[in-house]
Amino acid sequence: MNLSQPNASRHLIKLKYAKLITSEKQAQWVYYRVDKTSLERYPFVQELLAKEPEQQPHCQKDFARLQKYRGQGGCCETKVKIKDVATII
Repeated sequence: MNLSQPNASRHLIKLKYAKLITSEKQAQWVYYRVDKTSLERYPFVQELLAKEPEQQPHCQKDFARLQKYRGQGGCCETKVKIKDVATII
């Protein structure tokens, strides 16, 4: 997303404080997700999250990479190596 790690963390903390996201820490990693209750309360957020990434090239690249990762059996519990998919887009 072209953000420094400290800047991204600062934004995530604000979103968490606003109760738009939740987090779960596992070892040195923190996993964030959109809070389902907030999506029900603010349906425009779900619409924004559904449509906006389609407009952003870096999101399209990340989504293509995620699809390839999942297609090879990768998930949070199962890691697989994939080659960069930059040439796909």
